[in-house]
Amino acid sequence: MMTSDSSATGDSSATSVRRYSPALDLHAHFLISAYVTKRDFGRRHKARAWFKPFASVTDLPRLVEGGMDGQVFTVYFPGRPLIRDNKGRHDRIIDRYFAMLLANGQDMRHCESPADYDAARAEDTFAAILAIEGGHCLDGDVDNVDHFHARGVRIFQLSHFVPNEFADATESKKRPHGGLNDLGREVVKRLNARGMIVDVAHMTDAGIAKVAETCRGPFISSHTGVRAHRDMERNLSDASIDLIAKSGGLMGVILFPPYLKKKISGTTDDVVDHLAHIAERVGTEHIAIGSDTDG
Repeated sequence: MMTSDSSATGDSSATSVRRYSPALDLHAHFLISAYVTKRDFGRRHKARAWFKPFASVTDLPRLVEGGMDGQVFTVYFPGRPLIRDNKGRHDRIIDRYFAMLLANGQDMRHCESPADYDAARAEDTFAAILAIEGGHCLDGDVDNVDHFHARGVRIFQLSHFVPNEFADATESKKRPHGGLNDLGREVVKRLNARGMIVDVAHMTDAGIAKVAETCRGPFISSHTGVRAHRDMERNLSDASIDLIAKSGGLMGVILFPPYLKKKISGTTDDVVDHLAHIAERVGTEHIAIGSDTDG
């Protein structure tokens, strides 16, 4: 069971905040490290002096000591043209996720519903939530949403660095779908039907607007900056912020410095600037943290 308390964090005010506000990271990539290098989430890892994407700096002991209640574990692997069996590759990473849970016994709990998450918090057990980054994992088949739902995935990000069969990406100049095509709308509807959370991180403004038209209920952007503080298309425009808030959704501010300012390094003040912009525009109930890379 988790042992974090005010003495572990050294900050009783932070402990007080956690009584009513979950401390949860909406997006990090430990699983790609676990899949490629077989890293152990339950073992303390040495923090790296220099940033190195996907080289593990996340581990259960330090997350607990930092006062975190849980982690959204993101399943991602590059898709076409590098990989053709996207569904199978993502399944193997999910297998690694469940092996990680088994290895950590009673210290972690896989959560598929709000009730599961509440139970984990009541038990003082670290909550683990499974997400997918990029609709390429569907291999163009909307029925694969059902497959990943059955495997325990509860957050689904529609796009990533390049367009897939139904959604465009801000990082690509090729945008064949006008943001989101008819197949993409069907994917959103199927996600709604299965009770899975739609994630619009990496989507274009046009795509986010079409998700807002289609989605029933809240949707999120799991890891993002805001364009008002760092003018890049990958970050959320004020119009997109408004749409996500109107749905009742969350925006997880990223900790990756280049999305926060035009420098390779950053500070907590930079993160707060982005959080404050969202809070001042639409309210504190829509802000979260989504660290990205490996924490």
